[in-house]
Amino acid sequence: MKLITRIALRLSLSLLPLMALWAAVFYYAMIDQVNDDTDDVLEKYSEMIIMRMLSDHPLPEKRDGNNNSYTLTRVSEDYASKQTGYVFRDAEVYIAEQQEWEPARLLTTIFRSGDGAYYELIVSMPTFEKTDLLASILQWVVYLYAMLLLIVRLAKGEEKNMMFARVFSLASNVGFWIGIVRIAVLNRSGFLMFFYITGAMLSYTAMVFAMPHKKEQISRQQA
Repeated sequence: MKLITRIALRLSLSLLPLMALWAAVFYYAMIDQVNDDTDDVLEKYSEMIIMRMLSDHPLPEKRDGNNNSYTLTRVSEDYASKQTGYVFRDAEVYIAEQQEWEPARLLTTIFRSGDGAYYELIVSMPTFEKTDLLASILQWVVYLYAMLLLIVRLAKGEEKNMMFARVFSLASNVGFWIGIVRIAVLNRSGFLMFFYITGAMLSYTAMVFAMPHKKEQISRQQA
């Protein structure tokens, strides 16, 4: 077995668990980042409502144009004493305008008004469906591994439809590079950049193996 084929086979076996591990890291890191950003917004939203309440200014609408909403409920002193600080949680909220339930991030806090009464304030902000994010990450892993398997088949000379391999690898490489440029320009998530860079490298490798003169050149170098 040629050296380049052995390298491709070992790469295919080692990269799958690494991609799965990175997918898990990416998922939880993305969730943590989104929750941190959302929690900051909810804290400011909550503080604004509390300040308006304490200064006797008109309270904002229960639901603003971004589907952010809040509820304000008077509670007993005993109930208030059992609550501690800010409490963040994920939940489903009903959006009346869309007539459907949507995932949201909630912040619950207790405060005391100027007249000594206690209130429970719950503010909410729509977020994304976490199962959709997980499905997208899994699709990325499957696609990248399929690209890796194509490289192995090309390295072993088992791929019969070379025209398909060339077009597929070339189109994939162009698509990955467009994604890399978009992320760089729009300053999107650095974690997502990993998938595009990995895809660009794998598709370029497949494209090299799909070109006869390139493959012969590599074989001569390994001879």
